Amino acid sequence: MYVETAGDSGAEPVLLLHGGLVSGWMWTDVVASLPAFHCIVPDLPGIDRSREIPWESLDDTAHQIVELSRRQQRLVHLVGLSLGAVVSLRVMSMAPELIDRAVLSGTLTRPVTGGLAYFQKLLFWLYSRPRTVHLVARMLQIPPEDSRVFAETARDTPLQTYRRITQELFREPLTGRLDEIDVPVLAITGEKDSQITRQGVDDLVRFLPDAVGYLAPGVGHQWSAEDPDLFAAVVKAWLLSTDLPDGLIPRASRAH
Repeated sequence: MYVETAGDSGAEPVLLLHGGLVSGWMWTDVVASLPAFHCIVPDLPGIDRSREIPWESLDDTAHQIVELSRRQQRLVHLVGLSLGAVVSLRVMSMAPELIDRAVLSGTLTRPVTGGLAYFQKLLFWLYSRPRTVHLVARMLQIPPEDSRVFAETARDTPLQTYRRITQELFREPLTGRLDEIDVPVLAITGEKDSQITRQGVDDLVRFLPDAVGYLAPGVGHQWSAEDPDLFAAVVKAWLLSTDLPDGLIPRASRAH
């Protein structure tokens, strides 16, 4: 699995797991705002620079991230967005003893059917064609300066990889005993994200023993690209156990 790192190798390690239709490059601006951490950024199996490693399943990918975490020889933080958030949940379910704290953004927790599933198929059709991939970039709020690398990721990632990911992800995003994950988790997504993903914030707070939920104001699903400074500030505050930035919208909380 292709992995890039940044920052002092002796600092607290943070694994950043990317969303669908993108790869590790999506974290570039966020990583630049986290110089106090050792950032570890993989391309998940079957995607972009890890395209030679077949995507087998969500659990297989989570096992690979568990092994990557073990190699750090200390507790690691997890930051996952969308697909990366679901993989992060499975990592914590498999090996919670390896994880210190986690930020999960845009986590799908319920099966996807109907219009949303149809929309995803349309998105893949547009994404797989050079003439229309730029439309997908706009829909996902990808900054114009990242449009070229977004198109390259689309070109270099087999469409079958995303079909296999989506079939499993949409059918059964949550597995395992989530009530046994004792990792402090910040569940968050953009205020303008889809209803099912906003509901995911509430679900995580309900299922996980040590979670709080918020919405980021004025942004959507890919808010790490829309407002990377805010995203990095939220991540930094949560991982350092300091106050979260002002303006976040409390979505749900579990009484301690």
